Amino acid sequence: MGKSVTLTWSSNNATALDLEPGLGKQQVEGSTTATPQESTTYTVSVTGPSGSGTCTARVTVTPPVGQTPSVSESNLPAGGAGSTSPLEDIFFDYNQATLRPDAQQALTQDSAYLKAHPDAKVRIEGYCDQRGSEEYNLGLGDRRATAAKNYLVNLGASADRIATISYGKDKPFCTETTDDCYQKNRRDHLVLLPAGE
Repeated sequence: MGKSVTLTWSSNNATALDLEPGLGKQQVEGSTTATPQESTTYTVSVTGPSGSGTCTARVTVTPPVGQTPSVSESNLPAGGAGSTSPLEDIFFDYNQATLRPDAQQALTQDSAYLKAHPDAKVRIEGYCDQRGSEEYNLGLGDRRATAAKNYLVNLGASADRIATISYGKDKPFCTETTDDCYQKNRRDHLVLLPAGE
């Protein structure tokens, strides 16, 4: 923890490149230094005359022996201790990224909040339960976050106000090996971003 990592990329025919979370617009070829405080999946989004695309890189942060990582508000479930987010989390069925009716209802309420607060930006964090490989769950978490983003955009939210990230099976909300616990971890957690992010 506290050590920096250099992210390097190159692209062909790209005219714009965005690096998330938190690093924003970048040159279409280059590198930058980041110091993540927790394991993070960085997503590069490129656009150009031929279309657009994304790719990801995972940086795993291991706390030193004897230290436990600090809990930030974004780690807490909506409505949990210390959480002040007015946005509702949504939940998924096992191995699915399809929005259930209860998820659509929650996202409709989240959309109403975003319409009432036009300067608000949100990050949708995709999570999975502990079963399956890390690679598979990162992909599934990404599909879950993207499904929620697309739904909000279809309801009128601007896509540039919504960032997505997948934590896969990292950072579980519940660590027991029960069906109830697995269900709590199969979620999208919606986090309001501080101004300027």
